[in-house]
Amino acid sequence: MKYLDNKSRETQASNSVEHSPAGELMTEDLPWGLPQAFSDGIPLYRGKHRGDYTTLSAETDGEAIAQWLAEKAADSVATARAYRREAERFVLWAARSRHRCLSDLDRSDFAAYREFLRNPGPEWMMARQLSRRHPDWRPFLGPLNDQSVYYALSIVSGLVQFLVDTGYLRANPMPSPKKPPGQSFSPIARSLSKAQIAFLFSAVNELPVQDGRSELMKLRARWMLTVFTTTGMRISEACGHLMGDIQRVPLKAESVWVLMVTGKGGKQRAIPLNQRFITEMVSFRRELGLGTYPERGETTPLFPKLNQVSDGGDFDGLSFEGIGSRHAYRIVKDLMLSAADIASKAGEEYEAGNLREAASTHWLRHTVLRDIADETEDLRLVQLFAGHSNINTSAAYSAKDLESLVKGLSGL
Repeated sequence: MKYLDNKSRETQASNSVEHSPAGELMTEDLPWGLPQAFSDGIPLYRGKHRGDYTTLSAETDGEAIAQWLAEKAADSVATARAYRREAERFVLWAARSRHRCLSDLDRSDFAAYREFLRNPGPEWMMARQLSRRHPDWRPFLGPLNDQSVYYALSIVSGLVQFLVDTGYLRANPMPSPKKPPGQSFSPIARSLSKAQIAFLFSAVNELPVQDGRSELMKLRARWMLTVFTTTGMRISEACGHLMGDIQRVPLKAESVWVLMVTGKGGKQRAIPLNQRFITEMVSFRRELGLGTYPERGETTPLFPKLNQVSDGGDFDGLSFEGIGSRHAYRIVKDLMLSAADIASKAGEEYEAGNLREAASTHWLRHTVLRDIADETEDLRLVQLFAGHSNINTSAAYSAKDLESLVKGLSGL
């Protein structure tokens, strides 16, 4: 980080209250580092909206953003990744396109950023996902649709409001993001049919096996599908939990297997496990050389890495690490593409279309919650199972009104 000395900082701070930055500026890195293609940094000076007193221990905009991330996204890896991505996109745009730091942006700058998200331009886009260390990395894979623009601006709006609330900024220059009209989220429309689930497991069964390691990977893929289609966990939850979180819990009438999950906001819930889950768990654990059932406190990841397993399938003395969310997503997404091919060969083009074009790991969560809503007609149970903060979120999984409408119109 390239800092001004105290005298220069005070001079530039006083000048920046009345004037936009001009000439050569000092710059800083983002606390989590800058991508190679943007290594010139972000402007470092005191913007005209900086407050005179703040409860943050931050001297720069980058440090203030880092404290926002640490406070708002500490409980979820997925949330932290999404918040960091949107904050980074925003400050890189401000630096490269407006030559300003965050604390110096006006209302017109935020309006310009909204339009930029709809059409970033080729210099801001990459053709495929690359490492941030790659010189061709860019912040976008393509223009954002209206829903994604709203999502991105909502995160930036939360950041700016946090800076105002903590006194880092004296005013909020950002217009409130407007939700796109006529677009409502329907988890039922983003769930899979029984036929599509069957095609997914067929895709697992058809995975090729060349050696011991690929056989283990095939078993892990089946285990992962079983976990997602029985527990409805978010991918970040599944990749963050251990075999030791699977526990036997005594109830009044009997003891049951549950998965103790820590979800969004650090909320904990117990997910009851059905016999299909237990059967697949036992099978997978035996292939890993583990005991039949998990021990309390066991640290084996729910989804272990297998890249260190030898071609012959030897893992003696291997301490398993867990795979990350991106790795898990790629495994399931590849299975969905294979399942789409199987469905297409079977003449089920509609079933193939969703699997190929839209479905993701989160669709498996929607599918589980939709089935619970259909079978129990009890939204409170859906809320408990999913870990929703608001029961209105759970209500979106009920197809009861739609079913009633279909039955009522069936005779017309």
